[in-house]
Amino acid sequence: MSNELSVDQVLPNTCQILTQGGITVGAIGAFVLEGGNPNTLIGRVVSCESQPPIPFIRIILTESFGPIPVGTLMSIDARDIAAFGPITV
Repeated sequence: MSNELSVDQVLPNTCQILTQGGITVGAIGAFVLEGGNPNTLIGRVVSCESQPPIPFIRIILTESFGPIPVGTLMSIDARDIAAFGPITV
């Protein structure tokens, strides 16, 4: 018997997992995305939605990445998050 969780088991708990990791609404977080360009986004979390079919996090960028300017509102598909962490100032 494996202790691994499937993606389908984890995604409904996305917001809870982020909160336990220090990422709450209003906090600044770093999100490393699988296959994204840019692949690391840093921004202030404005919402988290764990409901099916696609859990997502909305952030306002606090650092620009290439042509994407500071202040841009972005939605991150939770299925694409490879790693995350809070940014403390």
